[in-house]
Amino acid sequence: MQRLYFNGNWKGYVEITTELIGQNNVDATSVVRVSARIGQDPPNAIDFGDVGAYLGLYLGGVSKYLYFGEMQLNGNSRLLGTLDFTLTHDEAGNVDSDLKIWSWNTEGLSWNGLNWGSLTHTISISVPQIIRSGIIESVSNITYIGESVTVKIKDNESGLKHQVWYRAFGSYWIDLGKNIDNEITFTTDRELYKKSGNSDTGYLDISVRTFKDGKPYGGDVYKENIPIKIPEEIRPKISDIVFTDNYAKSKKLNIPIFLQNLSDINYEVQTASDSITEPNTFYISIEGTDRAYFGKTGNIGSFHDTGSVTFRVYAKDIRGRTSNTIKKTVQVLKYKSPKLLFVVRRSGARNETLTVTRTAKIEPLIHNGVQYNTFSLKFYTKRIEDEYFIENQGGSLETNSTYQLLEHSANLHGAFQTSKSFVVKGVLRDAFSEVEYIFTASTEDVVYSYSPDGVGVKKIWEHGALDVGGDVWVGGYLAIKNNRHSLPFTGNVDTLTRAGNYYVFNSTNIPATAGYLIVSSHPDNDQYAVQTFTPFNSSVTHVRRREKNVWTKWTNVWTDAQLLNGWTRYDDSHYPLQYKIRNDGSLELRGSIKGGNSANYQHIFKIPSEINVYKQSYCRGLTGNYKQCSIIVYGTGTVVCGSGVESGWLCFDGITISN
Repeated sequence: MQRLYFNGNWKGYVEITTELIGQNNVDATSVVRVSARIGQDPPNAIDFGDVGAYLGLYLGGVSKYLYFGEMQLNGNSRLLGTLDFTLTHDEAGNVDSDLKIWSWNTEGLSWNGLNWGSLTHTISISVPQIIRSGIIESVSNITYIGESVTVKIKDNESGLKHQVWYRAFGSYWIDLGKNIDNEITFTTDRELYKKSGNSDTGYLDISVRTFKDGKPYGGDVYKENIPIKIPEEIRPKISDIVFTDNYAKSKKLNIPIFLQNLSDINYEVQTASDSITEPNTFYISIEGTDRAYFGKTGNIGSFHDTGSVTFRVYAKDIRGRTSNTIKKTVQVLKYKSPKLLFVVRRSGARNETLTVTRTAKIEPLIHNGVQYNTFSLKFYTKRIEDEYFIENQGGSLETNSTYQLLEHSANLHGAFQTSKSFVVKGVLRDAFSEVEYIFTASTEDVVYSYSPDGVGVKKIWEHGALDVGGDVWVGGYLAIKNNRHSLPFTGNVDTLTRAGNYYVFNSTNIPATAGYLIVSSHPDNDQYAVQTFTPFNSSVTHVRRREKNVWTKWTNVWTDAQLLNGWTRYDDSHYPLQYKIRNDGSLELRGSIKGGNSANYQHIFKIPSEINVYKQSYCRGLTGNYKQCSIIVYGTGTVVCGSGVESGWLCFDGITISN
C-alpha cells in the first residue's frame, strides 16, 4: 500500500493497493487489481456534499475513474473503489506496468483557509514477465499468388512447436499443420486469386500459434498486409467463334459459306476449356471495316459484298485482363436466283415426240473445291384443255456437280398426239429458290387453216387473229424466229444496223461472249444506229452509237491506260489504271500506280482522242498515307499531276469526269 497526499493544506490523501490477480500464458495477459481509499489526517475534518471530483487511474493503456461522491471525513479514511486492469505483454513478454494516478476537480475543495489541493503520481507495479514464444521473424519475398513462401519463427526458449496458417485476398485461413519447427516453406494456392474480386492486387497474411508440451503457449502472432499480385497468366482464353446462318438453317442446309444479301448470321464466342478466368466482355470486329459487335452471342446480319471476311475476336474478364486474340475467315459468295429458258419442238418419225432444248443456270457456290448449290430441273406436261400438270421424267436433271445447261436438248417421255396442243412447264430449283417457265407445243403443221376467229399458218389455228407455226419474214428479213422475238446472230455485230432484238453469240466487236442485243436504227439511213447490249450472265448494260458509219466505243468496258513518265501498276492486289465510259457519257477511272514523275503538271496518261473531254477538270485522288491530292485533266485528254501527288502510291478509285 502507498499513501499519496494531495498538495493542499487540508491533509487529504489516497491509499493505493495493487495486487496481481493472475496471468494467462495463452493470451499473454496479466490482470492487476487496484484498490483506492481516500482519507484525512486527524484532527482535520471535511464535510461536503457531492463535489463532482474523481480519481483517475491509467494502466496497461486503459484509463478508469473512481468518483469521490460526498466528502465526509473526520480524521479517518474510506474505500473509494476497486478496479481490475488487463495488461497485454509484448512479444518479448514484457508489459507496461506503470500506474498513473491523478485527481480532478479537487482544487475547489476549500473552507476557511483550508484547501484540499490536487494529486498526480506514478506507481511502478511489479508484473512478472510472460515469455511470448514464436514471434514471426521474417517472411520471404513473394510477388504473385502461387509462388512459394518461407516463414521463419523466432523462439525465446527451446523445445517449442508451432502451427501455421495463411490467407490471401481476405480468404479463409488455410492450416499448414502442427509440429512445425522454426521454419516452413510452402506454396500459396494460386486458386485464391478468385477471392480478389475485380482487383489485380491484394494482401497475404500469416498466423503462428506456439505449443509447449502439446499445449498452446503464448498468444497467436500475425504478419499481415504483405503485398501480393495475381500472375499475368491468370486471364481469360477463348477458343473459337461459331456462326449460324439463320437463312440456311431455315432451308435445312448445312454449308460452310455465307450468301451475299441472303445469309442472316448469328455468332457465339466460345470460351476455351482451359480458360483460367471467365470472360465477361467480348469484342468482335471485321477487319477492313468499322463493323464491331459486343457480347458472347449476337447477330451480325447480312453481307452486301462478296469475298473473304475475317473476324477478329478477343475478350476481357472482370479485372480487365485481355484474352488471346483469334481470327477466323469466312467466305461470302455471290448468289442469284435460277434462270430457265427452253423451247419445245415436235420430233420423231410421227412428230409425236416433244424435244425440249434447255438453257438453265444456277449460281455455283464453290468453296474449297466443293460445289454446295444443288441443281434440280423437272418438267411437267398437260393437254392444253386440261387443268392439272403431270410430272414427266424426260429432260429432268438433279445434281450438285452441274450448274448450267446451254442449249441442251432432251426428249420428254411418252407420245404426244399431233392433233393436240400440249403445255410444257419446266421448274428449276436450287438450294434456295425456284423459277418456272411454260412453253406451248402446238398441233402438227398444216399449210393453212381457218376458223371463225382467225387464221392458222403452218399449224391448226388455236388462238389470236393470226396463229403462225414457224418463222416470220418481213420485207426480206427474218422478223420472228419460231416463237421467239429475239433472233439468233453470229458474226460481226458492226453489221447489225437494222432494228431488232438479237441473241448474239460466237460474234466479234461485243463486250462479252454472248448476250442480248437491241438495235435501234434510223428510219431512212443505215449510217446511224444505236446498239444496247446486255451479257447473258450480267445485268450491266453496254451502249454504243453509229454515226456516219463509225461506231463509238462501248460503254462500261474497262480499258487499261497507257502510262507515261515512268508510272507503273502498283501491284496485283490493286486494279491497274483503267478508264471506262459510263452510260451517261461521263468517264470513270480506277486503279493504283507508282514510281512515276510526281512533279506538278507531269503527264500520267492520255485519254484517247475518240473519247471527248470537253472541259478541263480537277479531281481528287489518294496518295501517300491516304492523303488527298489533286489530279488535272486537260480538255485535250491529257491527265497530269496536281499538288500533293507522291510517287509511292497514287490511287484513282472513284474518280468520275463529267462531260
